[in-house]
Amino acid sequence: MKMKFAAIAMVLLSSGVAQAQDWAVEFYGGAALGGNLEYHLGSYDLDAGHALGFGIYNTSIEGIELGADLMNTGRGFTGYSTGANSISAMFVARVPFHLSDDFSVYAGAGAGVIDVIRVGAGTYNGHEWVPGVQASLGARFAIGETSSMFAEVKHQNALRHALIDSISATDRKHEFNATSVLLGFRQEF
Repeated sequence: MKMKFAAIAMVLLSSGVAQAQDWAVEFYGGAALGGNLEYHLGSYDLDAGHALGFGIYNTSIEGIELGADLMNTGRGFTGYSTGANSISAMFVARVPFHLSDDFSVYAGAGAGVIDVIRVGAGTYNGHEWVPGVQASLGARFAIGETSSMFAEVKHQNALRHALIDSISATDRKHEFNATSVLLGFRQEF
């Protein structure tokens, strides 16, 4: 999965999109926090896991950033060999607040799709793409004229349960939401 993200990022960077003015590219990683998800007839606790991704944003409109974000999360169910992973693709709008030349905070919201992935043994595997939304709060610290580091908290939520099929052909409803704490690098062009 990490190699797919790196390959997509390299194609986008070399395609000329990121070479135009008023664009920013972000790469990030961190932790998808534990939580609790409904699956089939029960509710199960999750251990913390990974979160990583990248985004591309247009900054040409004063006071707003518009872009796309691709993220992967993976968490295991506490006490089980199964887990809940995701791949999300979101259109995102952010509003930055520049508090100084070197420091800004931002709030964002997005909508798109989430591939809810159930990983495990035997019949408990499967996935389904469902509509989803996200909200984020973050802070950026300049480390150069056009580059910065950032910290962000992002929450994603599927707008409906994914239907994960088992071998017995019984649909198993799978809830999905994830809160992630992220650190990343941003390069503006």
